[in-house]
Amino acid sequence: PLIRNTREIRMKPVRASELGIDIAAIDRQLDDRRGLPIHMYSDPKVYDLEIAAIFERTWQYFCPIEKLKRAGDIVTGMVGRTPVVVTRAEDGKLHGLVNVCPHRGYTVAEGERQHCKLLLCKYHSWSFRLDGSLLRAPDTEDDETFDRSAYGLRRVSVDTFAQAVFVNVDPEALPLRQAFPQLEPWAREIGFREDPELCTFDQELIKDQEGNW
Repeated sequence: PLIRNTREIRMKPVRASELGIDIAAIDRQLDDRRGLPIHMYSDPKVYDLEIAAIFERTWQYFCPIEKLKRAGDIVTGMVGRTPVVVTRAEDGKLHGLVNVCPHRGYTVAEGERQHCKLLLCKYHSWSFRLDGSLLRAPDTEDDETFDRSAYGLRRVSVDTFAQAVFVNVDPEALPLRQAFPQLEPWAREIGFREDPELCTFDQELIKDQEGNW
């Protein structure tokens, strides 16, 4: 599956030695203001652990809120190993969805940023409203056993803070502010201005790098 409810994930315990990590040595390096062992930035085992322990379990920055200001705006991206699309529906609400049609697993939104009225799978033309509910599934109209409500797009959690949109691939995740209660006090302490209208989107630079995040 492309997404799992993280409450159902049972992470296999991993020993530091399996990852080639000496905890005591790392502590000494950090005390000496040195970095982590070099292999931790490229080792596939470390990467898989970070994906499972961090990106599939916690809130992640997704995009500036300005990209989702108008009803019909959508933004796509990857959160760990999960393709995600966030939409601004006609009622003004944000919806976080897995960017995969439940019929044949094809994407329902392509391109990083769009403005549209619905999400469309180009494989068999299943279409979905911007809240993720199924709008139309060709060749099912005469099937009385077909339950449309069971075939909406899978949800992910979405929240906002200041000028940013965050997502969590766990659809039952605690809201961002409950998960990080120190967030707003910290922002006030440093004088950070949370007004979403304060900043405007200028440009985005994307660079592929052969290394862990």
